[in-house]
Amino acid sequence: MTVAAENNSESAARALRAIQVVSGLEIAHGGPSYSVPRLNEALVAAGIEGRIYADLTPGELANNAADSVVTFDRRFGTVPLLRKLHISGAMYRRLLDDGGEIDIIHSHGLWRMPNIYAARAARRHGIPHVIAPRGMLSRVALDFSRTSKALFWFLCQRTAIEQCACVHATSMSEYREVRNLGIRCPIAVIPNGIDMPKPRSIHRLRRAQGAPRERTLLYIGRIHPKKGINSLVRAWAAVAPGFVDWRLRIIGPGEERHLRELDSVAAAVPRLSIEAPIYGEAKWRAFADADLFILPSYNENFGITVAESLACGRPVITTKGTPWRSVETEKCGWWIDSGPESIEAAMRVALGTPAEVLDEMGERGAVWINRAFSWTRIGEEMARVYRWLRWGAPRPDCTTLD
Repeated sequence: MTVAAENNSESAARALRAIQVVSGLEIAHGGPSYSVPRLNEALVAAGIEGRIYADLTPGELANNAADSVVTFDRRFGTVPLLRKLHISGAMYRRLLDDGGEIDIIHSHGLWRMPNIYAARAARRHGIPHVIAPRGMLSRVALDFSRTSKALFWFLCQRTAIEQCACVHATSMSEYREVRNLGIRCPIAVIPNGIDMPKPRSIHRLRRAQGAPRERTLLYIGRIHPKKGINSLVRAWAAVAPGFVDWRLRIIGPGEERHLRELDSVAAAVPRLSIEAPIYGEAKWRAFADADLFILPSYNENFGITVAESLACGRPVITTKGTPWRSVETEKCGWWIDSGPESIEAAMRVALGTPAEVLDEMGERGAVWINRAFSWTRIGEEMARVYRWLRWGAPRPDCTTLD
């Protein structure tokens, strides 16, 4: 019997077993705290036997931990030079012990030890390792802590990514970032999915709140320099006097010093609030009550809040640092250059757009998101990638070998 025939026989006999490895599941980590658990759920629905391995500081619980999530203590959480590495000997030992019973390991994020643990365990047991950079190979991301990243790349990160079976990019822009570094392994371009809010729930919330007294421009996400919040605030300060029926809400977790800087600036800007992070139903309520959403980031590998806003029927303004060019082709938003001047120009147009036109744009966006970013579709696509890598099934169209 040939190897391919043996693999096909094995694949018919049992489900493929996959582990998602991620550096923490705290909400403050942003998108992966949502997208990795949802990817695992979608894979299980597609017939994959899936679990998640995540490191956490001692005593900290993941907000979305489920039976499929196995957590491991993170060491040296108070040591400045070591805490960012997410060191967890317990996770590494478990990956080495379980490797013989795993078919594929899919790690998320770079520059931390869990990604290296996954690479070494996969290499030891001869199983495919898929790496999802999660935006960490962009020019903007590489500019942060450049020296330490260069050292980490030299010591272990380059070997891990060059020897992986496949890179999982969530957009074509991330695909290009990988290729620009000279990485020649296969790449699967599969976006994150989005859970569509229940329309009746959102409408009920809007009725309960009533029509807002002011129209709202909304930002939800991490408050971090790469998100372009400083540019947003400068642009808002310029346009706010001409749009007195609008307000800007900036909502999310942030680093203490950056928050203090923004608070001091915001005090002098009219109708601007910087608010604590919100989650769950409160977040969906904020999207539903907004008239327009903005993501001014310098770089995003995906930018899930754009999808969430469109899913709620809210049009968006976002930058060319994000992979959301299609908001223009789908006529549900504006895709602009980064920086305060471009943001100001776009806001003058968008804020001057009649409410009924913004509603029509949002409705088109909701239809598009529901069609293109369902978790069912994405789980099935990733499952095909796994079966191709592990069992030699036909190569999915989402992959490239160049």
